[in-house]
Amino acid sequence: MPVKLPEPHSKKEAGKETIPLWRCPHCHELKRIEQFGFRFRRDAYNKVNMWQKQSWCKVCRGES
Repeated sequence: MPVKLPEPHSKKEAGKETIPLWRCPHCHELKRIEQFGFRFRRDAYNKVNMWQKQSWCKVCRGES
C-alpha cells in the first residue's frame, strides 16, 4: 500500500548514510520518521487507500 511522505525539513549525516528529519509542529524538534507514526487515509486521494505521516510526533501525542 502506498505511503505519502512530505519533504523532510532537514537531513543529518550519519557516517555514509543521510537521515531525513521532520519537524514536529508541537514541540518543534527535528525527528526521524519512526518517531511520528502513520495513519490510514481512505479519503486522501480519489479511490486510493494510503498511509500518511502523523503531524505530531509520538511523544507529543502521548504514545510510547
